[in-house]
This record gives sequence, C-alpha cells and structure tokens, in this order.
Amino acid sequence: NSGDWNNIMGETIAGTLSYNGQRCTALKLLFVPKSHSEEFATILAKKVETLSVGLPWELHDSNDRSKAKYSQITPLPNLSRVSYMKELIADAIEKGASIINQRGGDIVGGPEST
Repeated sequence: NSGDWNNIMGETIAGTLSYNGQRCTALKLLFVPKSHSEEFATILAKKVETLSVGLPWELHDSNDRSKAKYSQITPLPNLSRVSYMKELIADAIEKGASIINQRGGDIVGGPEST
C-alpha cells in the first residue's frame, strides 16, 4: 500500500543520499524483490526528482523562511569524486542499467559547487 511505499522511500532516501552517501553507514546496495523492482525504481526516481539540489545552507521552495527547506542533495566534495561518480554511472549503463529519473547523471553547478 502507499503507506508502506512512503516509509520505504523515506528510509531509502535517508540511507542512500544523506551526506551524499559518503558516511560509513550509508546504504550502498539495496535488495528489492524482483516482483517489486520496477515499482520501487519508478517511485524512487520520482522521489529523487522532488529533492532540492544545492549547497547545504541554501533554502528552497518558499518565500516564507519558516516553510523553506534546506538543500537535500548537496555537492560532492571535489572534482575527483565527480569523475568517480561518472565512471560508476558509465559502468552501470555498460552492464545494462538505465537512468530513469529526469536529471539522472547530470552534473549540476561547476567547479565552485564542489
């Protein structure tokens, strides 16, 4: 049901993307039953598309500061990490993966954003 998916996605987003997944306890590998894999991937991609991208102190989504949210996806720490992520994406695609979220694989910002 949708309540289960909300909980699953909340835990998945927090576990994989907090601190850009660079903490030792970050989720690196997710096991999803094949019977739910397409639905999981679709819902996850849509959820990621709703997250704000920017520097950690940037506020988004509101003119009212009390309702604004800080960036939820923040820059990688340096350009070598950007290159590494690009390599991982290319490797996954070569092995049959596909990017399904709208801006997946895009590099946002420039050298000053890392």
